[in-house]
Amino acid sequence: MIAKFLSMLAKVIWIKELGLLNGVVLIVSIYVHEYGHYFMADALKLKPKHPRFIPFLGAYVMYDETYDNKKLFKVAVSGPLLGGVLGVISFYINLIYPNDLFYQLALYSLLLNLINLIPFSILDGAHIIEALQFNKLYLLFSIILVILAIYTEIYMMIVLGVLGFIKYIYTGSIKDKLKPMNEDDKSFGIFVYFGLIVVLGIHLYFLLN
Repeated sequence: MIAKFLSMLAKVIWIKELGLLNGVVLIVSIYVHEYGHYFMADALKLKPKHPRFIPFLGAYVMYDETYDNKKLFKVAVSGPLLGGVLGVISFYINLIYPNDLFYQLALYSLLLNLINLIPFSILDGAHIIEALQFNKLYLLFSIILVILAIYTEIYMMIVLGVLGFIKYIYTGSIKDKLKPMNEDDKSFGIFVYFGLIVVLGIHLYFLLN
């Protein structure tokens, strides 16, 4: 009941703060992203629950925990993949028939899913990196955040850096439980992850320029 209330509150806040068009476009972009996770988790029999929204933060899909890195990768990458497809399709529709709706849909979808590929603890990129066993990227990203926080005097980023350190330590503590991906799956996963970053990044660049 509380989760449903918070989910509805989040949507009302976004529409109020961003306006009807931007608010609805953001909600649609998030829904498509989250249902990418949902459909894959469901296909892998991980018993997912439908997306729930959190005011000021975003949304999430809960599903059974898995220590199988291949399953973890598939669920984690499916959100940015489906959301990215929406962004790319909207990009080309706007290119052919320019209009505010598809421009905003392309912008929110491309930006949202590109950000989610960053290897940070609360984002999909962190789960992808964990599945690919590149855990030291947590450490590198956390150090970069702390340096940026000090340089820019945006000290809230230090908190984010600390969360990255915690994620790095936690991932190391459960590594013996994880079922690793074989080399072929891992190579394909690396190709999909970095390929997705490049594709979304290129389309976002040309949308904004």
